[in-house]
Amino acid sequence: MSYFIFATLLLAAASGIFSLYQHAKKLQQNSYSLLGYFKWLKDSYTAEFALSALLYCAITLAIKNEKEILALILASVLFLLRLIISVKVTKNAKKKLAFTVFVKMLYIIAILMLGALVIVAKLSTDEMISNVFCIVGLLLSTIIPVLTFVAWLITYPISKLMPAKPKKETKTDDEVAD
Repeated sequence: MSYFIFATLLLAAASGIFSLYQHAKKLQQNSYSLLGYFKWLKDSYTAEFALSALLYCAITLAIKNEKEILALILASVLFLLRLIISVKVTKNAKKKLAFTVFVKMLYIIAILMLGALVIVAKLSTDEMISNVFCIVGLLLSTIIPVLTFVAWLITYPISKLMPAKPKKETKTDDEVAD
């Protein structure tokens, strides 16, 4: 894998992490329910989804046709667009994303998945394995609903296994008097 493709993957992965904010917020607003999240996707996310899919196809085709500099330019455009959108969404939001344990785990899982895919794609000596990890990494990085869904699939069972946070005990009147 060339350094141009590696840089393309890194930019795409970083742009995916920036875009995760809006999706995590929608999940949180729907009590981490996928049904509510998918309803939001269907109703409100069509233009962004189409643009993401188009850029995914363009970057993938550029890499496949060995136009690595074009792929890097497209990934840079994707990164800049998502950075601008992320800053705008965060700044204009009336209600910010609460970084709960679930949201933190969602981010950690997404970062670990994308990082692992990029590293395996770069370090693999088998070209076929490298290409598969590259394409899957690009898919998850550019089509954020897929990244959100896969991260949710991993995070949700883990969150159910975690013990509930114990409530603080209040002192009774007898203990206060002593």
